[in-house]
Amino acid sequence: MLMLVLVLMQIPTPISNTNAHAHANAHAESDFIQALSNQLAAQLAPKSQTQPSGVDLTYIMQQQALAAHQHQQQQQQNNRQWQPKNTFQRYSLMNALQAKVDEVTDEYRQLEKERKQTEAELARHNLGKKISSSNGLPIPKLPTAPSRIDRMVVDFFREHARISTLLAKMEQLTGMTMPIEAHQTLAELLEAITRLYHSRIHERGLILQQLRGEAIHYDEEKEAGVLVEILVLVQAAATRVRAANWFCLMTTLGPLDLAQRMQMEQIVASDFTIPPPPIRPRPVK
Repeated sequence: MLMLVLVLMQIPTPISNTNAHAHANAHAESDFIQALSNQLAAQLAPKSQTQPSGVDLTYIMQQQALAAHQHQQQQQQNNRQWQPKNTFQRYSLMNALQAKVDEVTDEYRQLEKERKQTEAELARHNLGKKISSSNGLPIPKLPTAPSRIDRMVVDFFREHARISTLLAKMEQLTGMTMPIEAHQTLAELLEAITRLYHSRIHERGLILQQLRGEAIHYDEEKEAGVLVEILVLVQAAATRVRAANWFCLMTTLGPLDLAQRMQMEQIVASDFTIPPPPIRPRPVK
């Protein structure tokens, strides 16, 4: 019995050694796998942390911040509340514009009247000759819903073409070239009218953009001030053309007396800046 117990006590010993050996093998495999995993992680870690060549995250973030700032500034500009002009200041500018339009309109009517009188006098003193200011020069058309200034511009273009034609006729009748200053007055009038024409095109474009709801600021007072400045030039140029027209007519028909010759000399001395005397019918020689 005692021997049996001893045998039984010795039997588990090999089993315990087997388990310990298996446990040691498992632990060794676990350490090997762990070491392999660490090695793989060490090899992959630098590739995942390194940025591809040519990519700079700091530059990209700066560009995004700059774009966001510019967008914010644009929004503030669109939502900006413009300071309204003083009511009296705006009223004064509008009154000044209307007054200047009236003055330039009167100057145009005087220019047209004197051109017709010049044409009639040339026809009376040159019977049998075709004296006409009609021509085929191109004239801008009136825009849709024209204003007083738009109509005035087209009228001035037409009158400039007619007076230029008459000046050429007078040179043909006299066989001599009129003073260069007379031609310069016509060039200055054309330049002033053209400036007024383009200014009105610009103003109409701003108004249309504002009506379409585009983000622009149309300063009515500023545009009115520009128009007043150009109208001053148009008025002065029209006065010079009137003086040049009278001088060329007197040169073509011949001065009546010494007083009329002195008036011609005064006009030339003033560089055609003073208004001419009225044109009256004179007897045919």
